[in-house]
Amino acid sequence: MASHAQRGPDFIGIGTPKAATSWLFTCLGEHPDICAAEDKELDFFFEPNFSRGQEWYESRFTHCNGKIAGEFTPTYLHRKGVAERIHSLYPHAKLIAVLRNPVERFLSEFYFHYGLGRHDFTDPRDLPKEKYEKILKRGRYGEHLEHFYTLFPKEQVLVLIYEDIKKDPAAVMRQVFKFLGVQDSFVPPSLLTKENVTGNNRARSRSLKRAYYREFESISRSRHREKIFNILRTLGIGQFVKFVMRINNRPTSKVTPTEKKVDGELREKLYRSYEADIKKLEELLGKPLSWR
Repeated sequence: MASHAQRGPDFIGIGTPKAATSWLFTCLGEHPDICAAEDKELDFFFEPNFSRGQEWYESRFTHCNGKIAGEFTPTYLHRKGVAERIHSLYPHAKLIAVLRNPVERFLSEFYFHYGLGRHDFTDPRDLPKEKYEKILKRGRYGEHLEHFYTLFPKEQVLVLIYEDIKKDPAAVMRQVFKFLGVQDSFVPPSLLTKENVTGNNRARSRSLKRAYYREFESISRSRHREKIFNILRTLGIGQFVKFVMRINNRPTSKVTPTEKKVDGELREKLYRSYEADIKKLEELLGKPLSWR
């Protein structure tokens, strides 16, 4: 295990989006023996942040002062090359993944992006094929987890099931605390709260959100993206834009949960897409999953 604070994280949350990872991160940070990174998602193990170097990453934990330190970037699980980078720098870090019924996760992400103004489609089948496949891929947990298991021993990876969190959040948190080696009787104040609720009205201005994501994606595709992002950071523009985007998002208490109107044909199509991978995941975990 890394020495806390100065030598990087003791645990890293690796996945998955729209599976209560924000809730879990909040609860972890409330434990007196755990120190959460300054930002939940450090996005370090892929570009552009990986180029900022290990020293930059470890500086995100300098305030931890001997506590168990960690971060939670839900997209690590499915990002190419991330497992190798984590293993090369922090081979003894404990990993945590939260997995959700992949069909429900797919729909939740689709409607979440709609609520943020990232697209105006009301039916996933109308998405451009590239975007549809991108969201679909994130739910192939068996494929992604199998790759992590080639580098990390299974006992170093805690896999949680989102539906278990819904049933008994206290039991899940005890499991996580025990895995991290801290007092497991602690009850986080945020145990029964909700984070990042999917809602059609999350963005105050959908046009502002669309403009932001259009420009962000344009820069991300540029071969000069690292230079551009560095200039934006140096000028403080990046932080200002993040501040504006936070203001543009309504707080969870003001968000109206999305009513997901999904026909049986679409659900069946999604289940067929995930069927083989769910079987692979069940084999990896050694237990059946009630996701049908």
